[in-house]
Amino acid sequence: MNFPHLERHRNGKYYIHWTVGRRSMRESTRTDEQRTALIALAHWILDRYAENDGASDAARKRVR
Repeated sequence: MNFPHLERHRNGKYYIHWTVGRRSMRESTRTDEQRTALIALAHWILDRYAENDGASDAARKRVR
């Protein structure tokens, strides 16, 4: 999997894009504001890549 990134689509909304193997994936941030989309991307990365130990849980709570 490559590192996810944001792209703005024709509808004005930002989407998170990444690939798994050879398959392209995307998920909407449901916003047309770049700042809000970047925050959504940060939360998405933390939820997706954080390990399931106590330190990660504390970090996730601190960010939210």
